[in-house]
Amino acid sequence: MSLQKEAYRFIRQRILSGDIPPGKQVSEYSLSKELGLGRTPVREAISRLQLEGYVERIPRFGTIVRQPSAKDIEDLYELRVALESYAANEAAIHAAKEDIEHLRQLCEDLQQIRREHDLSGTRFLSPEALRHFRATDMSFHIHLIRITGNTRIMQLVTESQVMTRVFCNLIPQQDSNSIVSAYYYHSEVLKAVEESNSDKARTLMIEHIRKSEAGTVENLRRSLQQQMPAGSQELGLPAELAEDLFRIEQTLRENSKTTG
Repeated sequence: MSLQKEAYRFIRQRILSGDIPPGKQVSEYSLSKELGLGRTPVREAISRLQLEGYVERIPRFGTIVRQPSAKDIEDLYELRVALESYAANEAAIHAAKEDIEHLRQLCEDLQQIRREHDLSGTRFLSPEALRHFRATDMSFHIHLIRITGNTRIMQLVTESQVMTRVFCNLIPQQDSNSIVSAYYYHSEVLKAVEESNSDKARTLMIEHIRKSEAGTVENLRRSLQQQMPAGSQELGLPAELAEDLFRIEQTLRENSKTTG
């Protein structure tokens, strides 16, 4: 791994985990010292994060972690609707047996997460259960995109960081209802794919994403009204989940290069 990539991965994870919350200055000097690297790879990593929308440069002040707005999230969801409704449509036409089996396993994983949570006797998912839930949820969506075999779409998803940027702003505390909802839509999309019903798969995916968008935007607006920095401790991802999402996106990027 190059020094620039090492710095990028480290700083990105710090942002996603909430260690460097929105509005906080991103110090090139401090990060260089913490990483034990020269300032050049850190500067390059910060420039990349700026292009991806994670940070912004404020004249005469410096670089800070960007505070996402409701409009930012809505725009990302619009992109998801366009990409994933197409992916669901194409999956219903082109999914191979092994694709269907993989999607089914991910649905079963959601059920297992719910069973384990119900046995815990707690209202909200534990940090570990939440990490597992979000990674499993994201994997289902990513695999549908993979099935399309469309390298341009796969590149767009990875370059825009659309998945991670949406998932890092999801409702921070989630209960079994979140798993039930995800399982319902995932299993219904899977049925449509198995039946080669492309219209139904596309419609269900749009409904699923719109429902997720409504909850996410409402949570963000509530955080802003209460003057809580969205993306900090409330919305920050556990470090393990940030790593999971990084690995998923890296795999998608590699697949897009392989099939390109």
